[in-house]
Order: sequence, then C-alpha cells, then structure tokens
Amino acid sequence: MCGKSAPLINGYYPVCDPDDPGYSCCGAAGYCGSEDEFCACDTCIDYRAEPDKIIQEPIKPSRSIQWYLMDAPDGQRGRCGPTAPSLDGKPAICNPDDDSKHCCSNGGYCGSGDEFCKCEGCVNFRENPNHQW
Repeated sequence: MCGKSAPLINGYYPVCDPDDPGYSCCGAAGYCGSEDEFCACDTCIDYRAEPDKIIQEPIKPSRSIQWYLMDAPDGQRGRCGPTAPSLDGKPAICNPDDDSKHCCSNGGYCGSGDEFCKCEGCVNFRENPNHQW
C-alpha cells in the first residue's frame, strides 16, 4: 500500500520503492505496481521516473489522523461526516493532504472536484481543516 490513504509506516505516508522495477509506482487505488494503471494515471506517482518524490512534502500527516485509512473495514473506507461511522467517537473527516480525497461530499464520501468540494453541505478540509459537524 502507498499514498495518503494507506496506513502510516513509523508515522510517515508510505511510498513505493523507486529501485524496484515491479513496484515503483503508486496507483490511484493506493497500491504499488509498474503497469500503466499504477504509473500513467492522473493521480499516479512514478517514483522510478522521479525518485525525489519520496521526500516531497507532506511526508507526514499535517494533522492528527481523523479519517479512515485503506485498512478500515468495508463501509468505513472513504466515508466522512455525521452520517459516516464515527472514528474514535468523532465524525470522520477527509485527509487534507490527499489531492484526490480532501473534500467531504454532502453524501458523506471523500473525494475531489466540484461534487465533493463545492456543493451545498460539502466541506473542503484543505481550506477548512478544523471543520466540526
């Protein structure tokens, strides 16, 4: 697993190994690989082509984690807001560091784009990281 939704490794966001030809890219789904689905999509990160990306900021979460990670049970991953299952007794938010999942839609799912960030009832946690429901 890799990216900003993967479980942290020693407090850091996990990256893929730029020296491993089979697992040098982080795909949109948050797994390492080497095919186009891992290296050539809009949100993919090709560490083989740009090894300096392994130290690109933020390499640690910019705030305490209050969002569901990829290892959360079904029905919780990608959820946010007051209708989502609570996380440690608090409503889950979206990761403000994640380019593709920093907004909470009015339907309670994390993502990006107008339907997640600019609709009535949506919350952009990059712009409003301390929003409370």
